[in-house]
Amino acid sequence: MNDTVHAFQNENNLLYLGGKFGGAGAIGSNFIACRTSKGDLNGNETCDLTDAIIALQVLGAMNPATLRTDFTTSGADVNGDKKAGSAEVIYILRTVAGQ
Repeated sequence: MNDTVHAFQNENNLLYLGGKFGGAGAIGSNFIACRTSKGDLNGNETCDLTDAIIALQVLGAMNPATLRTDFTTSGADVNGDKKAGSAEVIYILRTVAGQ
């Protein structure tokens, strides 16, 4: 058994991190779970208008300091393109509006 770290995300936005997968694809011990939030561009565990502003700053080439450094691996990327942009702005605004 190796000590490689594995990660996967389930349908409830829980990100599981850990190691030591058992044989035949079984999950072994040493896993932790943490909630991820699509659209959470600043890493404060909420999707709000601040995140929309950050995405708009990215679109305007302003390079905001508050954009989370782990954006591409955090689960915040709403369309999987590894960029904060218009898809995130639309998603965030719809989420804030309750749609």
